[in-house]
Amino acid sequence: MSTNILYLLCFSLCIPAAIILLYIYSIYLNKKDVKLKEMLFEVAYHEKSVGSDAVFVLEKSFAALCFMCILPLSAIGFLSSILLVDHSFWKTAGYMFAFIMTIVGSVSVFCDYFLSMIIIVNGNMYIKCVKTLFRPVIVKLDGAYRYEDIPVGLFGLYSSRYMVSISMPSGSYMVTNANNKSQLRNTLNHINSALIDGRV
Repeated sequence: MSTNILYLLCFSLCIPAAIILLYIYSIYLNKKDVKLKEMLFEVAYHEKSVGSDAVFVLEKSFAALCFMCILPLSAIGFLSSILLVDHSFWKTAGYMFAFIMTIVGSVSVFCDYFLSMIIIVNGNMYIKCVKTLFRPVIVKLDGAYRYEDIPVGLFGLYSSRYMVSISMPSGSYMVTNANNKSQLRNTLNHINSALIDGRV
């Protein structure tokens, strides 16, 4: 029992350490990303000289980060149940499956929080998300990229408040931590309307 408690404590301490390391890694990547710096400079210039209707920079929500902590806390709960309580084989297997799923979910949401980014300026969109494997992708906004509503699912309140999706011909870009999703919708609508007006 004492060994199992030690395992549980070690796992519990590894979670905040992993989050801190991921945060440091995100800072390192951003410092190396020349295109990110260039587009942020363009955003600052564009907002001063033209205005902010066609400019967007993803703002990440601290409240969303706090909400994400539910997953690793759940993982600790499942692991404690596996290590400290005697269960039947099938019940233990169920807890193990739930533990693995919460770990995978934790990695996914925290990577999305620290590594994702959306910037729109001068008709171009810079995006990093799960779909791009968190590698920067720059696309020209030609009217095919549109803001789309996310169907309310299991986490309906969270989805409606923080999750954003940008539809494109080959699928969707999705980010789960946007604090300014209404601004993203307005920016894409503004750019698409301007493109339509330009064709007429």
